[in-house]
Amino acid sequence: EFRRVLFRSDLLQRLSGLTCPIRVASGSADTITPQASCQALAKALGCPHWSLGDVGHACAIEAPEAVLKAIIGVQP
Repeated sequence: EFRRVLFRSDLLQRLSGLTCPIRVASGSADTITPQASCQALAKALGCPHWSLGDVGHACAIEAPEAVLKAIIGVQP
């Protein structure tokens, strides 16, 4: 279901139009936005995908340091 939402043409079009750096990050335990779908989105956008480790959908709560590293560009 979420893969369909991730790949809606308007979402891809909006993200593709950004001029700032883009990263897609996800946790391996996320069942709402599965990591495979996030990896595919990153590939479609031509940007890096960062794994946040074994965290679920509430990654900012479960792994705030990993999320911060992804935002500022420090490889985990």
